[in-house]
Amino acid sequence: PLTLSLTLLAISSVTDRFMIANLVGAAEAGCYVASLDLVRQTLMIPAISAAAAFFPLAVQIHAAKGDAATRSHLAECAELLFSVTLPACLGFAVIAAHVANVILGADFRELAAQVMPIIAVAVVFQVLTQQYLHASFLLSGRNAFYLINTASIIAANVILSYVLVNRYGAVGAAWARLGADVIGFVCALVLSR
Repeated sequence: PLTLSLTLLAISSVTDRFMIANLVGAAEAGCYVASLDLVRQTLMIPAISAAAAFFPLAVQIHAAKGDAATRSHLAECAELLFSVTLPACLGFAVIAAHVANVILGADFRELAAQVMPIIAVAVVFQVLTQQYLHASFLLSGRNAFYLINTASIIAANVILSYVLVNRYGAVGAAWARLGADVIGFVCALVLSR
């Protein structure tokens, strides 16, 4: 289930690109992808670094001290992850237009100024889901929950993208991604209980 889930998670991260290309056009998809990847790759680095520090410790604590100690450790790690991710994402959302003006070409800037703040907020939910809540699936030995969670993200992304891209173009895809990440977070939160 874990391998299939990770494969589907990779697929879910590109569905909106194909939806834009199919419904709006390849040029619009290219502009969207440049903005999306700039935001996600920039903001995921600190989150993955933080998770790389706390997750191995969680596994060790789980093996040595049990569930209660692991929950306590993960609660502290959630605070750390949130304290790193939230300011980075919100800060990026605020300065997104300036970042786009410096890094992206003239043809990309207008769409990027609209899309990047939305994607930056979506990254908060994506990080909390993938870097924190998914750890509970591994520690509990319930890898099938990855599959359930990933399926909910894909379904939400496809449905929301279809509706919102038809109506709002690439900006609709950004809103669809935010909606799918929020739905994925809520689903993972329910499953982790």
